[in-house]
Amino acid sequence: NGGQGDSGSGLGGQPGFAGGAGGKGGAGGSSGAGGTNGSGGAGGAGGQGGAGGAGISFSNGSNGGTGGTGGVGGTGGDGGNAGTGAGDPGKGGTGGTGGTGGSGGAGGSGGANFNGGTGGTGGTGGTGGKGGLNTDGLSSATSGTGGTGGTGGKGGTGGAGDDSAGGTGGTGGAGGNAGAGGLANTGGTAGNAGIGGDGGQGGNGGQGDSGSGLGGQPGFAGGPGGKGGAGGNAGTGGTNGSGGAGGAGGQGGAGGAGISFSNGSNG
Repeated sequence: NGGQGDSGSGLGGQPGFAGGAGGKGGAGGSSGAGGTNGSGGAGGAGGQGGAGGAGISFSNGSNGGTGGTGGVGGTGGDGGNAGTGAGDPGKGGTGGTGGTGGSGGAGGSGGANFNGGTGGTGGTGGTGGKGGLNTDGLSSATSGTGGTGGTGGKGGTGGAGDDSAGGTGGTGGAGGNAGAGGLANTGGTAGNAGIGGDGGQGGNGGQGDSGSGLGGQPGFAGGPGGKGGAGGNAGTGGTNGSGGAGGAGGQGGAGGAGISFSNGSNG
């Protein structure tokens, strides 16, 4: 976890320092070695990012620290809560970014009458974190954006708002659809959907048929090779995504061998 923020100097009006950022989650373990003809085991999931430290203050509240980034597959750490003071309150820390496949951390709670922190962005394919609550209960920060989808994968869903705007959906991977925008609860606005991924590349055309020789005097030349097949159609783009490139045409077929009874004919 992130270290606790230093306190203010005690001089009039001096805010406290923000809480320390959370540490990054540990990487997942290596895959196990395969046995004879066996496949290796899956690697372990990454650890969760540490939470941001809480702000401390004497006069004005300080901001909470940002949550740590999750390891591969791990969730980002939550943002630290804001310190509360006799003066202006602090803002909650931003949630940490999720590791690949992991969700973003939640934003920290705000000080009295101040907004909470923004939810963290999801890792690749992961869901955005939820915005932190405002302690006055009137509003909260925007939730995090969903992570971008992997190749062929759907973008992550934007985080759900809580009396606030939902997060934006993640961008789809190649050929994948965009993630849905996050839902808003109790009066907030829904988040926007993300952008669809581009379509995949079309397949290549097949090889043309070979020509066939005709027998006779002297012998007829072998037939010409067939024309190469047309390239495949471009892949369809995801929602609002662009189509992929068409495939290359196939190679023409080889000419047939000449056939003869007396004189040799040309191929």
